[in-house]
Amino acid sequence: MEDIEVGMESMRKPEGGQETSLDLIEQHILPGELNYMPDTRLPHFFSVLANHASRKLHSMYNEQFGLSVMGWRIMAVIGNHAPISAKAMCEMMATDAVTLSRGIDQLYGKGLVRRKTDPADRRRQLISLSKKGIEVFERIVPLYYAVEQAMMSALDETDQAHIRRIMPKIVAHSANVLSSETSWEVVLQRYGYRAEGEDIQSFE
Repeated sequence: MEDIEVGMESMRKPEGGQETSLDLIEQHILPGELNYMPDTRLPHFFSVLANHASRKLHSMYNEQFGLSVMGWRIMAVIGNHAPISAKAMCEMMATDAVTLSRGIDQLYGKGLVRRKTDPADRRRQLISLSKKGIEVFERIVPLYYAVEQAMMSALDETDQAHIRRIMPKIVAHSANVLSSETSWEVVLQRYGYRAEGEDIQSFE
């Protein structure tokens, strides 16, 4: 609790009246009558779905091939987009360069990926699956398919089609509006709730 108070105090308005991050946060506080529950919203749902899928997949690919969650995520991208640079993978996976680099090194150590210099830019390496990596990839994909089918089995064909059409749009848009170059302050200013001139929305 003390750490939170210290953190908030550091964000308070300094002498001279300059607006601080805390001022910005307070401008967007949701009114009490707006029933917004984080555990019923998209970020939470996506996180839960990802955890369900990852646990089931990990129980197979870790036991059979010694892969980590990040290792499989990297292989899944390489398997469909090779040859691909680390920078492109970072953008596609919304992860940081250090975490990705460690994952690639682990896969390289297992003989699952190979690297080659990009002929268009010799400072950059392109990554693809090795022959062994392709074999492992092809053995994991059937379970990946089954996990997705299990998730979607609660929906009829029409709803499944809607989900498959909408999700790429959400992912592409979120990569733009929630990019690493966009600060949380900007996101709050652009998309946060503002009491002035706005109707209270129901989020139930």
